[in-house]
Amino acid sequence: MARVEIRPVGKDERAAWEPLWKGYLTFYKATLPPEQHDITWARLHDPAEPMHLLGAYVDGKLEGIVHYLFHRSTW
Repeated sequence: MARVEIRPVGKDERAAWEPLWKGYLTFYKATLPPEQHDITWARLHDPAEPMHLLGAYVDGKLEGIVHYLFHRSTW
């Protein structure tokens, strides 16, 4: 049985995150300049930003990602 763990993706895990990020962009038919990848990665790890990143690790390997953010509500 595979062991699945959901946890934040560490700053040192960009090499594992980037193929999943590029797959996300491909799915949505989005093209971004390389510097935007750097900006996004930095934002995901900046405690002052409302953006967050979790990874799904299957037997220790990053297999899925979710980017999420909190925003204020009007009520």
